Amino acid sequence: MNAPRQIRDLTRAVALAFRSIAGSLRRNYLLALTSLILSTLLWAAVTRSQNPVVTASPQFAVPVTEQNLNGQLITDGLSPDHVQIRVAGPRDAVLRLKSDDVKANVDLTGLGVGTYELPVRVTVRESTIRIEQVIPSRVKVVLEKLERKDHVPVHIKFLGNNPYYQADATLSVNEVTVYGRAANVQAVEQAVATIDLSLVTGNASESVPLTAADALGNSILVQAIKPDRVTVDIKVRQVIGSRLVPVVASLRGRPAPGYVVTDVQVEPATVNVVAGLEVLNGITSLTTDQVDVDGATSDVVRSVTVHVPPGASIGSQRTVIVTAKIVPQVGEGYLPATLKAANVGTGFSAQFGVRVYLAPAIGPLPQFTTVKPSDVVATVDCTGLGPGSYELVPKVTVPTGFTVDTAQLGKVPVTIVAR
Repeated sequence: MNAPRQIRDLTRAVALAFRSIAGSLRRNYLLALTSLILSTLLWAAVTRSQNPVVTASPQFAVPVTEQNLNGQLITDGLSPDHVQIRVAGPRDAVLRLKSDDVKANVDLTGLGVGTYELPVRVTVRESTIRIEQVIPSRVKVVLEKLERKDHVPVHIKFLGNNPYYQADATLSVNEVTVYGRAANVQAVEQAVATIDLSLVTGNASESVPLTAADALGNSILVQAIKPDRVTVDIKVRQVIGSRLVPVVASLRGRPAPGYVVTDVQVEPATVNVVAGLEVLNGITSLTTDQVDVDGATSDVVRSVTVHVPPGASIGSQRTVIVTAKIVPQVGEGYLPATLKAANVGTGFSAQFGVRVYLAPAIGPLPQFTTVKPSDVVATVDCTGLGPGSYELVPKVTVPTGFTVDTAQLGKVPVTIVAR
């Protein structure tokens, strides 16, 4: 009988407890929510004071692009094609703003041939920045029908000059189609592939871009060329070559008697000869104008012209310096010598059987005639000799530049007599 009543009392107590807990939670939740809102407002106020919202005009122009152009139309571009903007936002974000962060475009959707002034739409990558003003806010665009011209011939234009080679070229495509404004397309007479010959040294296959041009080769602006590149196969053959060739000096006459040419020097000793291969293969050396050495007694130095055969070139270096080394000829001869007696015993004297002794020598031939007897001494050693007649080999001293030919020394007749 008491059990059901106890259960009802327990249930009532639990319900009262839950109502008490719920009321407490409700009061605390309102308090927490109020604190969160106040702290958020406080943070926003502090942040705004440290990084305020500013309005500024960036120091760059924003390019305007076209969007959704009908594939059958063409435009010469927008006028103007750049705009200035004025933005507002947190100072830090505005200061960080770069041209890449801003996009400006005009929408050409659904437009046909005609002239339009269209609004410029500007977007910014940074979400905290808003566009305040676009200057100008509208741009002009002229839309024309896209014209085409088929069967435009492709020609090769060679730039530069490579005298060493001749190039033959073939194209992978001989005709192309040109697209663009009517006036420009009508003026196109060729598509040009340009090859720089100065860079060509051997066979090659190159992918070369095409440019539209009129009959005189003047470039014309078009929308597109299809295909816009061609493959050019280049075959090269050498027609001119170059080689370093020695220069040989030409001499005329003979040096003075007793002098000889010992060496001939050319500076520069070689020159670079450029010629057709047939001419070049026949050139082994080049000669100079004649250098006159007739009667010379010392080195002869001359600037002379190099002889270049027809069909060849050596550039601006047309002269060389030729030096002919000329020295006295060395030979054998006799030098008159003064006779002297040495180590004659006390109480004796030496008498020579000849008045002049000719000493055999080797030296510069022209100087043999200039040496005096006093310059050459022939000394006879009379050590230990008593009275009598003798034939003695002298010891000879000669001037600098000469040597005594000892193998040819003759004997001197000497008589030792008492005084």
